[in-house]
Amino acid sequence: MYINPTGLPLIKTKRTFELIADLFKERILSGEFSPGDRLPAERNLAGALGVGRPSVREAYRALELRGVIEIRKGADGGAFIVAPSRQSTSETITDLMRMHHVDLATLAEARLFIEKGTAELAAKRATSSDIQTLEEILEQAFERAAMGETTVDLGIDFHLRISAVGANPLLNMSLISIMELMRRLLRKRTPSPETTKLELSEHRDLLDAIRAGDADQAGMLMDQHLRRSLERLQEQASGRKET
Repeated sequence: MYINPTGLPLIKTKRTFELIADLFKERILSGEFSPGDRLPAERNLAGALGVGRPSVREAYRALELRGVIEIRKGADGGAFIVAPSRQSTSETITDLMRMHHVDLATLAEARLFIEKGTAELAAKRATSSDIQTLEEILEQAFERAAMGETTVDLGIDFHLRISAVGANPLLNMSLISIMELMRRLLRKRTPSPETTKLELSEHRDLLDAIRAGDADQAGMLMDQHLRRSLERLQEQASGRKET
């Protein structure tokens, strides 16, 4: 049987600088190289690998754009490995979400899966200091609500703090990205005093469960809170009166 090559995918050969960048990225991720280590000078590395200096220079630039290394100028300059940044990672995820036009329902669905887990972890791992911080955020929100001011940013901070208390960096980075988009969306809404009161009451119940160390209760309350919050947002978006 004759096989028509038209439908076969093109084989793309990586350029030299990409191969060099991948080589160093793998060494860094494997732990062979550590944050603070200085990479070889362009001339030395080019000679060792048998490639031109422009390829090494492009490889270093690619690694810098990925946030893997930092290029420093001056007598003590060079290419240095940097520690992974949670902020840069979360910003990358946020940019991807915005590019794909992620909507409110999609964000809410992701929050349900992530925050139920972070609430359960927070109940298991929260220290007295963590509880105090959550209490302070919640009290500030109650004070603002009493003065008729918005509590949206404090509400987001409350959720992010719970995630931080849960101490799972992957869940936390994911939620930071999601909540950055939520912050943009929620700033466009003006919740009614009744809605604000309901949300703060739900936050209070959630904090009580975390304080008590009841992971099952904390997870259940977070799930219910997020579902109710989504319903209230959808009602407002459709023009119906919030309850």
